[in-house]
Amino acid sequence: GVCFALAAGPVAARGQTAGADGNSAATTPLAVRQQHVARLMQDLQEKFLRLARSLEASEPQRAKRLIDVLKKAQQARVENRMDDVVKLLSQDKLDVADAQQKKLVEEVKLLIELLVRDQDDFDKTQQEIRRLEAWQRRINQIIQEEAGHKRESDTLSNPAAALHSLAARIAALQALLAQQKALAQETQKATAANPAALPSLANPQTTLRQGVEAVAQAGRPSAPGSPPTSTSPATTQPAQPPADSTPGAQALAQASAQQQAAAGALASGQGSSASASQAQAIRQLSKALEELQHERDRIEHLPPDHDQAMAKAQDDTADKTDQLGQEMAQAGSSGGQAGGQSGQSGSSGQSGEQSPGQQDVQKAQQSMRQASGDLRQNQPRQASPQQQKAMDQLRQARQKIEEKLAQLRKDAQDEILAALEQRFRQMLTRQMPVTLSTTALDGKARADWGRAEHLACAGLAQEESSIADMAQQALEVIRDDGTTVVFPRIVQQLQSDLMAVAGFLNKERTDAYTQTTQKDIEATLRELIAALQKAQEEAQQQAASGPPGESQQGQPPLVPPSAELKLLRAAQLRVNGRTTAFDRVRPGPALDPTLRQEVGRIARMQADVQTMAEDLAQKK
Repeated sequence: GVCFALAAGPVAARGQTAGADGNSAATTPLAVRQQHVARLMQDLQEKFLRLARSLEASEPQRAKRLIDVLKKAQQARVENRMDDVVKLLSQDKLDVADAQQKKLVEEVKLLIELLVRDQDDFDKTQQEIRRLEAWQRRINQIIQEEAGHKRESDTLSNPAAALHSLAARIAALQALLAQQKALAQETQKATAANPAALPSLANPQTTLRQGVEAVAQAGRPSAPGSPPTSTSPATTQPAQPPADSTPGAQALAQASAQQQAAAGALASGQGSSASASQAQAIRQLSKALEELQHERDRIEHLPPDHDQAMAKAQDDTADKTDQLGQEMAQAGSSGGQAGGQSGQSGSSGQSGEQSPGQQDVQKAQQSMRQASGDLRQNQPRQASPQQQKAMDQLRQARQKIEEKLAQLRKDAQDEILAALEQRFRQMLTRQMPVTLSTTALDGKARADWGRAEHLACAGLAQEESSIADMAQQALEVIRDDGTTVVFPRIVQQLQSDLMAVAGFLNKERTDAYTQTTQKDIEATLRELIAALQKAQEEAQQQAASGPPGESQQGQPPLVPPSAELKLLRAAQLRVNGRTTAFDRVRPGPALDPTLRQEVGRIARMQADVQTMAEDLAQKK
């Protein structure tokens, strides 16, 4: 959490960190840099205080931890001692200042240790998200199995009705297949002889698709057994319900999709494309017909002891459900689940906490055992309602898990947004004096450089590499989140710029192009900070308007698309400016290896901008 920002890099190492104005008069470069550190510490303490006040009601433990850190900082006189170091550096008392800096570093390390538990909380949240997602996937699999058991119970309850329904579907599908083949022939003829007639075939193709969908709908479970329309909060892919596993269902769905594509191609007069889609539809319709005929043959030859085999299969699913319920109970009793509901009864240990959906899973397992008993007594008609009840209970469990996941993901994203903003602010604070120092070095004739200038240039290169490491750490966090398209690539370009500048400075290139790249780095950091601020503002507005993710499908992106669009536009303008700056400073047609490498890097940046634009358009 908060320690992610504080521990991002050294806060008082000589020649590494920098900031803005302070209280004491700084008369040397080192004093100015130390003064920036003092200002950063002051700003950080003020933010901690505001954050602690905002968390007092909702998260008192975290608020108390922040207050403890502030008290420790005040007791250690960290801010005042930083001001004292500024005075020592202004007086060129470097040895005394160095000793004071080392003590300050140790004090800050102690403050970081007090905040480390915030990162532990964040890690626990991520672990809980992964566990809940795994439970979702298992519940989906169990629901799919149970749907198959219920379908089999319904079949065994009334085989004649099941066969009658299958016969009707088979006959309808045979007719549709014949009509689709005939329409495919008409399409081929029109493509060869009269392309203008192709659009007139679009409506017949659509009518055929509607017929296929009707056959598919007739094979789906009745309304009580069908999955309800979810109104639960935003979730990612693991929350999606399982695909329909009834015979012919998948093939019919694919046939319908191909027929829709064919209708669109016909309407546009694209005969070859329509024929290809029609051929695919015919293959899928034939496959669905084979599956339905196979199912009819299977039902006609069910063995006498089929109910006992069904009971065993039902027991196997009940065992899986029981195992899941025990794992959920164990997670609740061990305190492993984040934000558990307290005060509920159940086999969840002495703490009384339960994992979301735990009770529903346990009830579903009991319903399955009842269904198994009914099947063993050759009573499939009685087993079917119990199986339906188990599926309903599992769906309720899944919905509760989805609701918990939505809240956890929002909390995790809030933590990430705040930490990333602080990280980029620190990087900007460190970059600004490096840019100024580079300009100052370049203003001095190379012939006048002494040992001090050469060492200073090497120090600036090292600082750029250190800032690049911070960018890499931020990039890993953004990639792990995985909800944005442009944002991670901009950070990757930022890191590439930092490493390039470090290389320039290592070779003592302090020219206008190096300075232009440094200014671009600063601009990029400001743009990233603005994007994160916008994301936090929107998150606050959403929290004020209702439950997290209430009207969204899928996990919300870390930063909004509008902010990503602005980042993309700024990236293109940077490439344009970088190209102009390079052309201005190039010595001639012949480029040295460093400049040739830079030309290739600019070209890759341009290609990356194009890729980002395409990916963002597809995402919309």
